[in-house]
Amino acid sequence: MENKKNLIKKNEFSIFLHGTLIEVFGKGVLIRGESSSGKSSLAFELIKKGHRFIADDLVKIKKNDFDELVGLSSDNEKFIEIRPFGIFDVTDVFGRKAVKESQKIDFIVDLSKNEKTDFMILDICLKLYQIDFSCDIKKVCCVEKLALLEGKEKRFFINNNNSKRKNLENTKNCICEK
Repeated sequence: MENKKNLIKKNEFSIFLHGTLIEVFGKGVLIRGESSSGKSSLAFELIKKGHRFIADDLVKIKKNDFDELVGLSSDNEKFIEIRPFGIFDVTDVFGRKAVKESQKIDFIVDLSKNEKTDFMILDICLKLYQIDFSCDIKKVCCVEKLALLEGKEKRFFINNNNSKRKNLENTKNCICEK
């Protein structure tokens, strides 16, 4: 188990956000969107591929000593609701290795159609990427690509339709098209 005191300041102000937090290739991905937009379904598909679950529905967010945002489950429960199938205990379904107690948030994936390109949480601006796919598998691939490209000097996202490249160095907004 990780040393939580290294990740989170004691007695620090925290906020709660509606969303799902997953670790993808070591990067913290906060998935946001309207109710029933597919946040938990996308998270479930990512967990099935071996990525790690931190929180679903309500994510508690704090700053750590390095002015980074760290997310954790608001109630220390590791449940995820997949409509219409019900509520699952991630540890029971995937094992203890599929669950992580907390994670630094590196970027946000937004499943709604808004015009924001970044998102401010506790005075820290995070990159926000929009994903507009109806298919969960395409969403999973898009999130995995974004996580792999996060922090790279030259970042490109390839559009599946016509192989156009969108340079992510100059924009914080990536609409993944069908």
